This record gives sequence, structure tokens and C-alpha cells, in this order.
Amino acid sequence: MGWMQSDQGLAERGKFAIPSKTIGTVTPDKSAVMFKVFVTDKDGMMDFVSGKNPSMKPTYMMSA
Repeated sequence: MGWMQSDQGLAERGKFAIPSKTIGTVTPDKSAVMFKVFVTDKDGMMDFVSGKNPSMKPTYMMSA
């Protein structure tokens, strides 16, 4: 989560979404966190969350 909030993470997300419009919330049972992301490039977002984006690969591999 730290990388996503870093300057580098915000810049990378800014390529396909609008980070300032991202809305985060916790589920009613507090077991998960959800985010509504305003996406401007759907294919870029799909690459980012699947780990295909070169800048995201190290972070994605650490969590897998």
C-alpha cells in the first residue's frame, strides 16, 4: 500500500486513472477495503492490476 501512495505510485496510476478521485471504504464487516477508481485507460489499468505493467512487477511479485 505504501508504494501506491508514493509519488512514483501516484504518477504511475495517473497514466490511466485520476488518483485524486479515488474513493476508499471499508466493508461493513471490516474484513476488506474497497476502492472506486476513476479510470481513463481501461487496458492500462488491467495491465497495472495484473502485474503486466513494468513498474508494478516488483510490487506485484512481492504480494504473490
